Amino acid sequence: MIHTNDNNPAFRYEGLLRQAFQCAKAQDPFGYAKQEVFDHNFVTSITLLGKRALSTAFIKLVLNHPNYKEKFRELDDRVWRASSQSDIIYIIDDGISILKEVKSL
Repeated sequence: MIHTNDNNPAFRYEGLLRQAFQCAKAQDPFGYAKQEVFDHNFVTSITLLGKRALSTAFIKLVLNHPNYKEKFRELDDRVWRASSQSDIIYIIDDGISILKEVKSL
């Protein structure tokens, strides 16, 4: 389940990564799929580790859904250009929107 209606962006981040890695909380190979990664890497400032975590999820989504690779690659590019927490939140929400599109097929 993707948590799209939650006001907490950390919760939406975790949902997106759990979908990408098809795992439970923090059970992805890198331990990225948990709210705490968002909190530590996107709240005060955007860190390289945070960008790497989100980028890794989009790369995994490209592998999982090759018909949507251009859309997920675009989001990956946006991650590396993001300069604010709001940029990251928009990227996460756009990723969730694409996954909803994938799931509705």
